[in-house]
Amino acid sequence: MNKIGFISDFYRHQLLGGGESNDDNLIQFLKPKSSLFTYKSGEVTVSDLQDKDFVIVSNFVLLSEEVKSYLASEKKYIIYEHDHKYVKTRDPSKYVNFLAPKSDIINRDFYTRASKVVVLSKICKEVLQRNIPECDVTV
Repeated sequence: MNKIGFISDFYRHQLLGGGESNDDNLIQFLKPKSSLFTYKSGEVTVSDLQDKDFVIVSNFVLLSEEVKSYLASEKKYIIYEHDHKYVKTRDPSKYVNFLAPKSDIINRDFYTRASKVVVLSKICKEVLQRNIPECDVTV
């Protein structure tokens, strides 16, 4: 059975938001099919993830640069994207044609090194690809 790590800032039992509800649906789907370990992004360490076969990263505002760097260089992971954490404003609608200036793009390396970035709509995919064209995005 695959050992999967799931990282998020908060979970549904802590905060009733849209991202947390989407995460909970995915977690409930994966639980019977894998050995799933959930971690709060602000508390997870590199050693927590070393024995995991795969990692899903959801909301990661509180994730340390050390853990992001470890994942990007050592682990297979996907980003389950909810709210445009690749732009400083987290709102690409603030930019003409949804295209942020390069100086406002953040977490580029983390996004491009992910096996996949899963988004929830076609428009989110188009906007992410517009801002980080080398990112492997799927709906």
